[in-house]
Amino acid sequence: MPQKMWRNACCDELWHGSPRACSCPSTHKDQRSRWSLAMHEAMLRYQLHYGLMPVGPHRQLAQTLLDAVMEDCPRCDGGGLFDSRDGRTWTFCAGCRGYGSLPFPNAPKLKAVREQVAAKFPRAVAPGADSVGPDTLRHVLQNRSFLVHDLQTGAILFETSDEPRRDE
Repeated sequence: MPQKMWRNACCDELWHGSPRACSCPSTHKDQRSRWSLAMHEAMLRYQLHYGLMPVGPHRQLAQTLLDAVMEDCPRCDGGGLFDSRDGRTWTFCAGCRGYGSLPFPNAPKLKAVREQVAAKFPRAVAPGADSVGPDTLRHVLQNRSFLVHDLQTGAILFETSDEPRRDE
């Protein structure tokens, strides 16, 4: 489940938990919150978005190719999530549907990158990559999914509950 992160406006320090003062000498101590995916959720987002395994020897090539075709979502500056209900919970960015960047999964540009990476690293393609749609991440995160990192293949596996997430 996404976690609330805090950042002081005076420095680049970022943490989760509760707001706290930082140690920088600035007198401007404004704090901002934002929501962020946990590590395995972020790995799943990468896998769903690009159709590639989130870890492995292909990542440098993949990142070079992806940098040429991807752009951060202008609505959320690449975060994918926003505060909701006065900061008590989170919601997906409507512009990118939580992915943080565009284009959406399986866009022709992303398929072309995946093919280039697969030509050199055939095991880099994630299982089910061609069946991911723009709302797959939303469905997985909103329906109390269980994520498992398969250490042998590097894939993030998930099983989705039928019970949707309830905002508290």
